[in-house]
Amino acid sequence: MSHTPVGTNLHEQGCSRLPTKSNGRPRIVTPNWEGKLGLTLGVQCATRRGTSSEGIDMKLTQEALRDLTDRGSWERGLEYFEEDRVRSLVEDGGTVFATVEGQRLYRVRLTVLEDRVLADCSCPMGKAGVFCKHCVAVGLTYIEGASSDGRAAGNASDDPLTDLDRIRQHLAGMDRSALEEMILDQALWDEGTMQRLMMESASQEDSLDTKAMKRVITDATRTGGFVDYRRAGDFAMGIDQVVRGLGKLLEAGFAEEAIPLIEYALRRVERALLHMDDSDGHMSPILDGLQTLHHAACVAAEPNPIQLARRILDWELNGDWDTFYNAARIYADLLGEAGLAEYRKRAEAEWEQVPALGPGQERETFGGNRYRLTGIMEALATESGDLDALIEVMRRNLSSTDSYLRIAEACKAAGESDRAVAWAESGIEAFPDKTDPRLCEFLVLEYRQLGREEDALDLAWRSFVDRPGLGEYQKLKAQVDRLDNWPAWREKALDQLQNEESAHDWFKPKVEWRSGPVVYGSPLVAVFLWENAVEAAWEEARKGGCSLSQWLELAERREDEHPEDALRVRQDDVARLVNLTNNAAYEEAIEQVESIRRLLRRNGQEGRFQEYVATLQREFKRKRNFMKMLSAYT
Repeated sequence: MSHTPVGTNLHEQGCSRLPTKSNGRPRIVTPNWEGKLGLTLGVQCATRRGTSSEGIDMKLTQEALRDLTDRGSWERGLEYFEEDRVRSLVEDGGTVFATVEGQRLYRVRLTVLEDRVLADCSCPMGKAGVFCKHCVAVGLTYIEGASSDGRAAGNASDDPLTDLDRIRQHLAGMDRSALEEMILDQALWDEGTMQRLMMESASQEDSLDTKAMKRVITDATRTGGFVDYRRAGDFAMGIDQVVRGLGKLLEAGFAEEAIPLIEYALRRVERALLHMDDSDGHMSPILDGLQTLHHAACVAAEPNPIQLARRILDWELNGDWDTFYNAARIYADLLGEAGLAEYRKRAEAEWEQVPALGPGQERETFGGNRYRLTGIMEALATESGDLDALIEVMRRNLSSTDSYLRIAEACKAAGESDRAVAWAESGIEAFPDKTDPRLCEFLVLEYRQLGREEDALDLAWRSFVDRPGLGEYQKLKAQVDRLDNWPAWREKALDQLQNEESAHDWFKPKVEWRSGPVVYGSPLVAVFLWENAVEAAWEEARKGGCSLSQWLELAERREDEHPEDALRVRQDDVARLVNLTNNAAYEEAIEQVESIRRLLRRNGQEGRFQEYVATLQREFKRKRNFMKMLSAYT
């Protein structure tokens, strides 16, 4: 498939018409990018840049679609459009419905309002609130059809009789019994339709058949072995139909009856997740939706708070998928004093069984409910506003510097700086080797506020010695500058960096400018570049080596005064990239070739560039794709 390059006249003219595809149908030109999305009640609500909510008559256009999505979704959606993957497209009252062929069939709905487009897709990206490639493909297909009809896309009033209007007229004229037979026949061959009919028929105006509802939930969540990656989407769609049915129970006034059904569905979904490959995350929105329904049902039904507290705490502690995470906060109003007291009592009883951990003991007691219980107890202590209670929970696990830092930050947030410093100092004392730089940085800032500048400097130097590199060097300089003694400290720091590099065999040069397959960059080179001491950085690189990115930065920053050095670096990088033998690397190599051409042209050596291209053609003649790209220079 050929593609029109970005920046053609069509793009410059704003793409006021659809460019022509190779098969005679319109094609699209890629623009500049910036997507905007919002999410409201599970339906994507996308607004064009520069529009307001008043007085805008938004039409579904190419430009509108580009504004609603990201570059990747646009390009993939464009491919889907060009490959004619959109089918069964119908419009009804300003809303477009269609099916898109991807890894499976996805249903898309687009509604054009005055100032935004509402979009809904059954794919995982769509459920996550992204204006996905399927939505793009449907929008482009609709625009194409509207253009061929001579009407404006997004303005349904121009077409007095839509496809769905005709279908409605046909159904209205059918005999009732014939219509029933048609629906039942469809349900017998379509599991989703059957599940919907069973869910709806189980709930009448004044009664609810919970056994029938439970059977539907069981059938929808039965994996029948292992659900592989390809089947996961269809499997999740069947469960989603059940979730929608449970939501309708609340609308029908069956909130109390819905609570145990929702909890049963949650357990079934959790179990199903253990027996499927859900790499695309189809089930995540289903779990979220069921938990949202559960809370809404509890708000409506007001169940016994003590029993509710027991159930959600048990789930929070023992579930496999963090169901009801942070339940005490989310359900606080529903639990009330009695429910929260029960929740706290049971959580504290479990907490008493959790052993204290000291420095280095974390791996010895990694399993169990320890971390979930810690989160629960921290949440309860935070809600109470009792700093001492929060510290007591946190200090049960002092196995890492992170524990000390979190306690210090909690003290700082509570306005108790002295306690914050004491806990941070305790953390450094408990972990004297390679101390967490975040803990050191926290303590340096606290020392500064207390006027303890020398202590802050000692700690900054200690952190630099532990992790000699540009970041710690910058922090050290920031502290030393407060005391106005940088030249002496700079020499000391550079000696430390030199000794550190000498102690490690990081660099194994393969070419004159020593790029090679190195893993680490040179901290000394990084420091010199940051200080704009470019020549010192170059000499250090030639002496001790440095990373590829550092060599390329040196080439760029020195090419005006030292073009031959820059030329050698760039030419070696081209050879490295071409030898990777993939198109992405070839494209990078061509960019470097272009840089070489600009460099030689600037120095009046255009002839050398043609010689260089000829050398590349001889050396890499077997790299056919690279040769095609290089042909633009011959």
